[in-house]
Amino acid sequence: VAQERELQMQAVSEVSKLKDALLQERRLRVEAVKAIEDRLQRLEVDYAELKLREAELEKELMLRDAALSSVKAMLGSAAHDEGSDGAHDEGRIAAAQEDDAQESDSQERLHDRAA
Repeated sequence: VAQERELQMQAVSEVSKLKDALLQERRLRVEAVKAIEDRLQRLEVDYAELKLREAELEKELMLRDAALSSVKAMLGSAAHDEGSDGAHDEGRIAAAQEDDAQESDSQERLHDRAA
């Protein structure tokens, strides 16, 4: 009878240890899932920020392409004008470059605000 009680106590002790181990494993899994969910959320935010930056860069590229086309058109027009002089052409080029610089500054300020 004493041996049987001893075996029962050992069995109860083993069951208790197994339950504790299972609970600990469950806690660890819950913490791991939470960490993964947190990381996923941060990645989603990073992705959204990158998509926004990509859109800003595409817009800036379009503006620069338009400015470049405008400058090329002005240069082409000036080259075909018989009565144009070099100083007038230089003024147009300088104005176009100034416009491009201002657009670039505006884009940088928008980027700084977004960041």
